Amino acid sequence: MGEEKRTLAEFRATREMVGMTQGMLAQALGVEARSVRRWESPSAPQVPPQDAWDVLDAALTNQQHAVAAALGEVDRIAQEQGTYPENAALPYWTSQEAYDSGHYTGADGYDWRMANATLRTLAYALHERGINVEWSDGPTVPHMAAE
Repeated sequence: MGEEKRTLAEFRATREMVGMTQGMLAQALGVEARSVRRWESPSAPQVPPQDAWDVLDAALTNQQHAVAAALGEVDRIAQEQGTYPENAALPYWTSQEAYDSGHYTGADGYDWRMANATLRTLAYALHERGINVEWSDGPTVPHMAAE
């Protein structure tokens, strides 16, 4: 069987799903932002190069791993307590500065928009487990105690 063709819609959806702007993707690839705009344009579409797909696929994999790790911890706690918690507090970052200054582990080089995209995905998964998500400005969420 041949390789499945990926669509421009999938390209843009993946970029947006991981919280990456066109400019961020362009910077990661060392190209101009207008190149990314052309790859996504329905009026004059160009096929995104494989390295652009690779960057998006890596970001999506990182997001999936982060969500899986967080859900694993929630599931572990639920097993210990015999039930899922009713609520979970999640930060929502308003800027890179807020993320860098308020992130649990300090500045990790991760973009705040990508962190928020991961948190939105996590919130959906928590909701599916019957857990209400309480959002707050990133720096106001209590820091998690290290075990």
